[in-house]
Amino acid sequence: MWSCIEKNRDAYVSWYLMLSYLYYQLDITILPDEDYNTLCVKLIKELPSIAHRHRHLVDEDSLRAGTGYSITEYPTIAMSAAIRLAKEDRYLQWNKKRRIWEKRT
Repeated sequence: MWSCIEKNRDAYVSWYLMLSYLYYQLDITILPDEDYNTLCVKLIKELPSIAHRHRHLVDEDSLRAGTGYSITEYPTIAMSAAIRLAKEDRYLQWNKKRRIWEKRT
């Protein structure tokens, strides 16, 4: 995550949305809380210079609180990327019978 952000500051928004989606919508944590909190703190500082197309979904008060709980709308691209990350890290498994991805127990 950090190396990706170093190359492109707009990636702060992408990672914030992906990680928030995984945690608040799918109950999946793929990195420690400290890293998520650091992401929020750094994103607050960088927000004025970020031109990401989904920047409008980032709420500064939520960042200060270290949360993405208030996000009600996630872009499809953020959800898809988040699910891909969870699958790659084996947090999700395919349920053949129900034909859906489920959180690994």
